[in-house]
Amino acid sequence: MAEREEFDILVQDHGSIMLVIPQNQDVKDWFRDHVAEMQTLGPAIAVEPRFIFTLLDGLEEAGFTVAQDIDLPKPHTLGLPRV
Repeated sequence: MAEREEFDILVQDHGSIMLVIPQNQDVKDWFRDHVAEMQTLGPAIAVEPRFIFTLLDGLEEAGFTVAQDIDLPKPHTLGLPRV
């Protein structure tokens, strides 16, 4: 049986909204400490696509690992600036 890769955050693309799903308490604490306003949807944090790259950069800089169930294109291919 293959080992399951561990990660801290799961990102799901739902078209006009991205869901960021924390997988542990450390990530939940990071959000509480670093994000001023959050819209939650169950255990997930809803994020507008234009902000996802900046958010993921901050999470990765904090040492968290991100798993994506989608292939996020690079910002320049979407015409979106990094905020």
